[in-house]
Amino acid sequence: MNTNEWEILDRKALATLRLSLTPQVAFNISKEETTTVGMQALEKLYEKPSTSNKNPEVDKITSRITGKEVLQEEDQNQEASRSDDLDGTGTDEGHEDYGVDDC
Repeated sequence: MNTNEWEILDRKALATLRLSLTPQVAFNISKEETTTVGMQALEKLYEKPSTSNKNPEVDKITSRITGKEVLQEEDQNQEASRSDDLDGTGTDEGHEDYGVDDC
């Protein structure tokens, strides 16, 4: 995608964000011109300062909306999982034993 296409997509994302908010909340980001800046303004206004309130899933969604790369983090998690499997220290998730012997 070229720069113009990204700008159009960003404007559409920002419009969708604004439409999904109540008028009182949307007012807070009415002057913002990009989705990233709009999301950052909302985070400053409404995010609790406590780190215990952090939800990794919300962070992933926010990252995807603001255009930050989440794939890099997911790749690192997959690589760590692979190295655990090679070391024999990984868990055996997804391979449950149902009590049936292999013949």
